[in-house]
Amino acid sequence: MLTRHVIPQIYTTPSQGNLSANIGTSPSLTLTAEGINFARDYYTTDRQMRMTLSVLQHLPDMIHGVEITFLSTLTDGKHTIEDKKVSAVYWQLLAENDESVFYTHDADSGFINVAFNDALETVEGTFSFKSTNPDGSILVINDGHFKIVGRDDLTL
Repeated sequence: MLTRHVIPQIYTTPSQGNLSANIGTSPSLTLTAEGINFARDYYTTDRQMRMTLSVLQHLPDMIHGVEITFLSTLTDGKHTIEDKKVSAVYWQLLAENDESVFYTHDADSGFINVAFNDALETVEGTFSFKSTNPDGSILVINDGHFKIVGRDDLTL
C-alpha cells in the first residue's frame, strides 16, 4: 500500500528549545530537559505519520524523560489524552541490583495545549498528565511547558 504524506520543508535543524515539568507531588521532582528531539515519525504499526517530542535529563542516580507523540495533522489548541490524538509517557532508567531497569508511566488522562507556527518552525505548549500505577497510586506530571524551534530529521 502506497500512501503520500506531505510535510513542510525543514530549514532549522536540529531542533532547539526547552521543556520542563514537575514530576510527582510529595516531594515533586523537576524535569528540565538537557536533550531534545522533535521530529516527524512514520509508525509502521498503524501507518500513521506523527510528531514526537522526546526529552531527557541526567541525574546522579538515574536518567529520566518525557515523550509526547501526536498526529502530524494536529491543529493548534487543547487536546486530551482520552481523545487518542496525543499520547505521553514519563520514563526512568536506573540501576537496580546490577541491572539497568526501565520504568514507563504511560498517560491515562491529561492534555497538551499546543500552538504551531510552520513559517517560523516553532511549536510551544503546555501539558499535564496522570499515570496510574499497578497499586492504584497515581503519578502526576504537571506544570509542563515547552518551546521548540526547528525540527529534527524524519525518522522511520
